[in-house]
Amino acid sequence: SQGALVHFLSRSYAGFLILPSFVALVASSWCISATYMTIYACSAGELTELTPASSIHSLSFAPWQTYYEVITDVSFQQMALMASVQPSMTRSMSFGQPQPTSGPASPRMQIPIQENHSAVVVEIQLAQRQVPRVASVHVKGLRPSLPETKYQVRFSPFQTLPTALRLSSESSTNGTRKSFQRTLAWSSLPGSVISVPSVATGRQGSDLRLRVEVVLTDFVLGLPAPRGDAPACGPQGSELKTLYQEVENVSDALCS
Repeated sequence: SQGALVHFLSRSYAGFLILPSFVALVASSWCISATYMTIYACSAGELTELTPASSIHSLSFAPWQTYYEVITDVSFQQMALMASVQPSMTRSMSFGQPQPTSGPASPRMQIPIQENHSAVVVEIQLAQRQVPRVASVHVKGLRPSLPETKYQVRFSPFQTLPTALRLSSESSTNGTRKSFQRTLAWSSLPGSVISVPSVATGRQGSDLRLRVEVVLTDFVLGLPAPRGDAPACGPQGSELKTLYQEVENVSDALCS
């Protein structure tokens, strides 16, 4: 028989595995080649990490997300941005600076890709840049016919400003405790006269405690919200909202 012939020629009972092993080797080679061809065909380029090189700023990176926002104080003139790629799957990478307020835009910075160098840190210029100050990262995959993957990072400026002045006092006169509290918008303070109840004037025999507080608020310059989507103005934000109401018979006494 064929099995006996193989045993006679190879002097081994395992000789019948030669042909199946060869077929399995060829099939494995085809599968590996098909896998690499698929990876090459779908290689559009992507980042493995994108984060500010600063401990006080954060960015939640996801490879499938291409739009990000980083909130920075207005005092920052530049910020370092770190990006990482997989060298074996990347052909090229480049960075684009935010649009300047005057003059032409600077050309994109090309970053060479090396096998032992997968991360790069680039300084993003924020001074004299047009709002919303968007920087871009372009990643090119192995397949030249596929377009680059573009990641955009918007650096939204914020600043802490006073928004209200809060006056409060608590006094005790002849065992009777009285208190009052008044909040005024910071924008209405210049040239205004603030009246305080007589209980807070510190008369003889009264125990007066007057407290002055300045309310601070962080303002972020982001993208405009659609009309009608603005959040409702609550008690804490009422000093930031100005309402105009028509009044008849206006007099100095009414405005005092």
